[in-house]
Amino acid sequence: MILSVSKGRIFNSFKLFLKKKNINIEEEKRKLILKTNKKFNIALLKQEDILYFLLNKHIDAGLIGYDFFLNNLKKYKDKICVKKIQKFFSCGLYLIRDKRKSIKKRSMVISTKYDIIVNKFFKYKKLKIIKMNGSNELAISLNVSDYIVDIVDTGTTLKNNYLKKIYKIVDIFPLLVYLKKNENIILNKLEFIL
Repeated sequence: MILSVSKGRIFNSFKLFLKKKNINIEEEKRKLILKTNKKFNIALLKQEDILYFLLNKHIDAGLIGYDFFLNNLKKYKDKICVKKIQKFFSCGLYLIRDKRKSIKKRSMVISTKYDIIVNKFFKYKKLKIIKMNGSNELAISLNVSDYIVDIVDTGTTLKNNYLKKIYKIVDIFPLLVYLKKNENIILNKLEFIL
């Protein structure tokens, strides 16, 4: 069985979670498929690629963030199952601005990777969304936008760049995704994370 885990925050937190469950993972050393001492291996993928590998049956299940699900996967609800799993990490998606500037505009300019979530959340507001795939914090500093919407975990990047959280849009937590037809097998083999 192959469980795909997205690189970065989710994988780093998942490793600590597995260690507490006495599940060992072989050392990474730039490997993309890691063996465990249980009946599954871990494939390291970007969240954006997990759906392709899952729908084409190259992996059995994937771990993604709730933010990614909301922004990308809702349209596949008829093909995949989505289960909220034990929280081995949590953070939030926030509206953020520069704490040194006052903003008096009636319309909002927001740079974000999460355009679908932002459009839905601010559907009655007059706003312009600038789609970015990273470096959102820089967009405020270089006057590209007045606000950003981004994930905040520790808040260190915000603090170091004179930014502050204005409003939490949604909590972010891990989700297990898998094909509906494989539900019994997946839930049986991966019961330790549910």
